[in-house]
Amino acid sequence: MPFSIQIQARRAPHLSPTEFQQYNEEVHLPKMRTWLGDNWPLDHRRFYVRRSSGSSTGTSPPSIHDSPTNNGSGPAYPAQIFRGDQADIDFDVCTVVTFEDEAHFRRYLARMAEPDIARDFREDSGRFVEQQSLRIHGLEDVRVGVNS
Repeated sequence: MPFSIQIQARRAPHLSPTEFQQYNEEVHLPKMRTWLGDNWPLDHRRFYVRRSSGSSTGTSPPSIHDSPTNNGSGPAYPAQIFRGDQADIDFDVCTVVTFEDEAHFRRYLARMAEPDIARDFREDSGRFVEQQSLRIHGLEDVRVGVNS
Protein backbone atom coordinates (compact mmCIF):
# COMPACT_ATOMS: atom_id res chain seq x y z
CA MET A 1 0.00 0.00 0.00
CA PRO A 2 1.48 3.42 -0.93
CA PHE A 3 2.80 5.55 1.91
CA SER A 4 2.90 9.36 1.60
CA ILE A 5 4.35 12.24 3.56
CA GLN A 6 3.93 15.99 3.27
CA ILE A 7 6.82 18.42 3.68
CA GLN A 8 6.38 22.17 4.13
CA ALA A 9 9.38 24.49 4.01
CA ARG A 10 10.13 28.21 3.87
CA ARG A 11 12.85 29.67 1.67
CA ALA A 12 15.97 31.17 3.17
CA PRO A 13 15.43 34.92 3.72
CA HIS A 14 18.10 35.97 1.22
CA LEU A 15 16.30 34.29 -1.69
CA SER A 16 13.39 35.39 -3.84
CA PRO A 17 10.66 32.81 -4.53
CA THR A 18 12.09 32.31 -8.04
CA GLU A 19 15.62 31.76 -6.73
CA PHE A 20 14.27 29.31 -4.15
CA GLN A 21 12.39 27.32 -6.81
CA GLN A 22 15.33 27.31 -9.19
CA TYR A 23 17.74 26.06 -6.55
CA ASN A 24 15.36 23.35 -5.41
CA GLU A 25 14.57 22.14 -8.94
CA GLU A 26 17.98 22.54 -10.60
CA VAL A 27 20.45 21.85 -7.79
CA HIS A 28 18.93 20.22 -4.71
CA LEU A 29 16.60 17.66 -6.27
CA PRO A 30 19.23 16.30 -8.70
CA LYS A 31 21.55 15.84 -5.70
CA MET A 32 18.75 14.07 -3.81
CA ARG A 33 18.25 11.64 -6.70
CA THR A 34 21.97 10.87 -6.68
CA TRP A 35 22.12 10.41 -2.90
CA LEU A 36 19.03 8.19 -2.78
CA GLY A 37 19.53 6.07 -5.89
CA ASP A 38 17.06 3.15 -5.78
CA ASN A 39 15.46 4.62 -2.67
CA TRP A 40 14.05 7.59 -4.61
CA PRO A 41 10.26 7.81 -4.02
CA LEU A 42 7.66 6.75 -6.55
CA ASP A 43 6.34 10.31 -6.77
CA HIS A 44 7.70 13.68 -5.59
CA ARG A 45 5.25 16.56 -6.22
CA ARG A 46 6.12 20.12 -5.33
CA PHE A 47 3.48 22.82 -4.95
CA TYR A 48 5.05 26.26 -4.67
CA VAL A 49 2.98 29.02 -3.09
CA ARG A 50 1.84 31.47 -5.75
CA ARG A 51 3.47 34.79 -4.87
CA SER A 52 3.90 38.19 -6.47
CA SER A 53 6.34 41.01 -5.98
CA GLY A 54 5.11 44.31 -4.62
CA SER A 55 3.04 45.31 -1.65
CA SER A 56 0.87 42.91 0.24
CA THR A 57 -2.87 43.35 0.04
CA GLY A 58 -5.49 42.23 2.48
CA THR A 59 -5.98 42.73 6.17
CA SER A 60 -2.53 41.83 7.45
CA PRO A 61 0.92 43.19 6.65
CA PRO A 62 3.48 40.92 5.03
CA SER A 63 5.57 38.75 7.31
CA ILE A 64 9.26 39.50 7.72
CA HIS A 65 9.72 36.30 5.73
CA ASP A 66 8.22 38.06 2.69
CA SER A 67 11.33 40.21 2.42
CA PRO A 68 14.48 38.91 0.76
CA THR A 69 16.53 40.77 3.36
CA ASN A 70 14.40 39.44 6.25
CA ASN A 71 14.46 42.86 7.91
CA GLY A 72 11.16 44.25 6.67
CA SER A 73 12.69 46.29 3.84
CA GLY A 74 12.94 45.57 0.15
CA PRO A 75 10.35 43.99 -2.13
CA ALA A 76 7.75 41.71 -0.57
CA TYR A 77 6.39 38.51 -2.08
CA PRO A 78 2.83 38.22 -0.81
CA ALA A 79 1.03 34.93 -1.29
CA GLN A 80 -2.11 34.86 -3.39
CA ILE A 81 -4.72 34.59 -0.62
CA PHE A 82 -8.36 33.73 -1.21
CA ARG A 83 -9.25 33.33 2.46
CA GLY A 84 -7.13 34.00 5.51
CA ASP A 85 -4.14 36.26 6.06
CA GLN A 86 -0.55 36.45 4.83
CA ALA A 87 0.63 35.22 8.22
CA ASP A 88 -1.25 31.95 7.63
CA ILE A 89 1.09 31.08 4.75
CA ASP A 90 4.42 30.60 6.50
CA PHE A 91 5.90 28.25 3.90
CA ASP A 92 6.96 28.51 0.26
CA VAL A 93 6.63 24.91 -0.86
CA CYS A 94 4.38 22.02 0.03
CA THR A 95 5.79 18.70 -1.18
CA VAL A 96 3.91 15.41 -1.28
CA VAL A 97 6.23 12.42 -1.47
CA THR A 98 4.82 8.95 -2.16
CA PHE A 99 6.64 5.69 -1.52
CA GLU A 100 5.79 2.15 -2.60
CA ASP A 101 5.00 1.31 1.02
CA GLU A 102 6.16 2.13 4.53
CA ALA A 103 9.17 -0.21 4.15
CA HIS A 104 10.30 1.85 1.13
CA PHE A 105 9.96 5.00 3.28
CA ARG A 106 12.07 3.39 6.02
CA ARG A 107 14.81 2.55 3.47
CA TYR A 108 14.69 6.19 2.29
CA LEU A 109 15.12 7.39 5.90
CA ALA A 110 17.98 4.96 6.51
CA ARG A 111 19.79 6.16 3.39
CA MET A 112 19.28 9.83 4.37
CA ALA A 113 20.71 9.02 7.84
CA GLU A 114 24.01 7.73 6.46
CA PRO A 115 26.66 10.14 7.80
CA ASP A 116 28.01 11.46 4.47
CA ILE A 117 24.55 11.89 2.96
CA ALA A 118 23.12 13.46 6.13
CA ARG A 119 26.00 15.96 6.19
CA ASP A 120 25.69 16.81 2.49
CA PHE A 121 21.90 17.15 2.79
CA ARG A 122 22.17 19.52 5.78
CA GLU A 123 24.76 21.65 4.01
CA ASP A 124 22.83 21.83 0.76
CA SER A 125 19.38 22.40 2.21
CA GLY A 126 20.85 25.06 4.49
CA ARG A 127 21.65 27.10 1.38
CA PHE A 128 18.02 27.63 0.44
CA VAL A 129 15.66 26.47 3.25
CA GLU A 130 15.08 27.93 6.71
CA GLN A 131 15.73 24.73 8.63
CA GLN A 132 13.49 25.62 11.60
CA SER A 133 10.55 25.98 9.17
CA LEU A 134 10.56 22.33 8.07
CA ARG A 135 7.42 20.39 8.91
CA ILE A 136 6.98 16.76 7.87
CA HIS A 137 4.01 14.53 8.57
CA GLY A 138 2.34 11.38 7.27
CA LEU A 139 -0.74 11.44 5.06
CA GLU A 140 -3.69 9.11 4.71
CA ASP A 141 -4.59 7.60 1.35
CA VAL A 142 -5.68 9.93 -1.44
CA ARG A 143 -9.39 10.47 -1.90
CA VAL A 144 -10.50 11.95 -5.20
CA GLY A 145 -13.96 13.14 -6.17
CA VAL A 146 -17.19 13.19 -4.22
CA ASN A 147 -17.79 9.44 -3.98
CA SER A 148 -14.19 8.23 -3.88
